[in-house]
Amino acid sequence: MITVDLPLCSSVGIYAFRDCISLQTVSLPLARTIPTGAFYSCTALSDVYLPAASEMSMWAFYTCSNLLSVSFPSVAYISASAFCSCISLSYASIPLASYVGAYAFYGCSMLSEVNLSLAKIIHSHAFKYCSALPEICLPAAQSIYSYAFMSCYNLSY
Repeated sequence: MITVDLPLCSSVGIYAFRDCISLQTVSLPLARTIPTGAFYSCTALSDVYLPAASEMSMWAFYTCSNLLSVSFPSVAYISASAFCSCISLSYASIPLASYVGAYAFYGCSMLSEVNLSLAKIIHSHAFKYCSALPEICLPAAQSIYSYAFMSCYNLSY
């Protein structure tokens, strides 16, 4: 399976596409939630289109090592480990997210640009080992938990 294009699908189950190592492109324009482990270890996944999704559950894109860039205009909540170990991820735009869960971007070593302009809570280890991240702007931040930016060697303040 290389492409999933489901224009009328409004939901998928947990771990729906887990370990689909050949999956490259996903288009689910009506899906409201990205459930637990939906794309867990889809190592070839590079293009994702989920514009209606408002919630991202844990391990949603865990170890999607070919994912370069993500944009989720409607997601308000990013659960734990959502993008953990997405080692090629360099850009993430999730402007409506108010919550960033523990380990959400842990180990995204190529991450260099993030848009989380409404994020109020950044949980522990959220950006740990995001060693390419040069800066982050969090104008709405109210709580930043322990180790949130640990080992972000290029982060300047």
